[in-house]
Amino acid sequence: MKKNKLVVTQSLWRDNFQEKPCFSLNEDAETDVCIVGGGIAGLSIAYQLVLAGKKVIVLERRKVGDGETGNTSAHLSYALDDRFYEIEKMHGKDKAKLAAQSHKEAIDWIEQVIQTEQIDCEFKRIPGLLFTLDSNKTELNKEYGAAHRVGIKVEFLKEKELGKSLVFHNQARFHPKKYLRGLAEAILRLGGNIYEQSAVMKIDHSKNEVILENNKKVKASYIVTATNAQMFSGLSMHFKIEPNRSYVVGLKIPKNSIKDALYWDTADPYHYVRIEEYDEASDILIVGGEDHRVGLSPKGNPFLRLQAWAKSCFPIANAEIVYQWSGQILEPVDYMAYIGRNPKNDKAFMVTGDSGNGLTHGTIAGMLISDLILTGHNQYEALYKVNRLPIRAIKSLLANACSSIIGYIKYLIPQWSKMPSIGEAKVIQAGFKKVAVYRDENNRLIKCSAICNHMGAILSWNPIEKTWDCPAHGSRFDCDGSVINGPASKKLQCPSASSKTIA
Repeated sequence: MKKNKLVVTQSLWRDNFQEKPCFSLNEDAETDVCIVGGGIAGLSIAYQLVLAGKKVIVLERRKVGDGETGNTSAHLSYALDDRFYEIEKMHGKDKAKLAAQSHKEAIDWIEQVIQTEQIDCEFKRIPGLLFTLDSNKTELNKEYGAAHRVGIKVEFLKEKELGKSLVFHNQARFHPKKYLRGLAEAILRLGGNIYEQSAVMKIDHSKNEVILENNKKVKASYIVTATNAQMFSGLSMHFKIEPNRSYVVGLKIPKNSIKDALYWDTADPYHYVRIEEYDEASDILIVGGEDHRVGLSPKGNPFLRLQAWAKSCFPIANAEIVYQWSGQILEPVDYMAYIGRNPKNDKAFMVTGDSGNGLTHGTIAGMLISDLILTGHNQYEALYKVNRLPIRAIKSLLANACSSIIGYIKYLIPQWSKMPSIGEAKVIQAGFKKVAVYRDENNRLIKCSAICNHMGAILSWNPIEKTWDCPAHGSRFDCDGSVINGPASKKLQCPSASSKTIA
């Protein structure tokens, strides 16, 4: 990997990654299964189905892996970050066992595909260490007991820098973009079709049709939406998911100076760490965390906070940030992703709510949804079913619904502030309208509607990422109004260059 002395404001996985030419769908098509979304969930489902002889079309708005799969920190783990003692409390011991088993099986499935398709993606089995900086080890003790009850062998270990840690054996890491490229090549070789730069604008379940932005249509016997944020689901789904931003830095450290493992702490928000090989003299320490709800401002600079936290835990006093990026994490109110039949149509399926374990949840989707299409059943169907709502999750559901209201309360607050300075942005009142205004480094004002076109909440400015974020359901837009994250699917309305509504 090429050395880079400057901070790269994109994920490590995208830097120096050689993309292949893409092909968009420019004509109507018909297929057995149409999958919307070219991340790990969409491609895992497609791979299983083409192996079974199904005709499959995958539609991706950008490039394969350019969504949240390309923003991951690439932990492959069955040590779930919501903790097994919490999952057991929410779902009971039997379903907690299924959760552990399904994520373990997902890692095994990835390893098997890599071997079968000979994918060079730096896959490696390593241990995972859960540690706490708190002198009270209660959480570690509770997780130790719960892990054994759900069938996971763990043990306590004394680490030099971290102190007492709980060790989960046989976790893994890999390069997600290289893995997806290998998976895509296998799908194409087996007769599947993948179309990039092919944005979907609507799904007509009554006609079993997917309508693209260019008005082309795909008619399919089965339709799967695997787009992380669900752009085509009902309102109830948005109340069951809390959208969060999570930040990541890549710190250059001396080769082999830190044990090659996955690391997680017990803080709130928690931190997650792993190693990636860099060059002959250095590794990259990938450090993530500082999560917050979309639409709320982060505390200080999350990238610098992550660097400072890492230096307090590991012997890396001189480590510099060489990469920094962020991702969207959708937290379900009951910890498990929503994978299965879409309540709108028994021949439609969906995947959402990655809960910070998107790589394994996406792979589980590949196993579960392909089974539902091919055989009608899967052992994990009840655990991940889309229309579930455990009674113990009602409190979290109500809390999430109340947080969503923030974006609507702002309608009651007039925004009569002054115009923003260079590099800043504000929501400005223009008569009865609210306009999002950003002043760029060239002193140019960039204006667009401050109203999210998904469900009408008022947007908030993220000063770290320079984006307009929706606190209601997690949609995100570039400063010019272009969609970055769903569930919104259209660009914000923007005043024309000649508009004099705002000077």
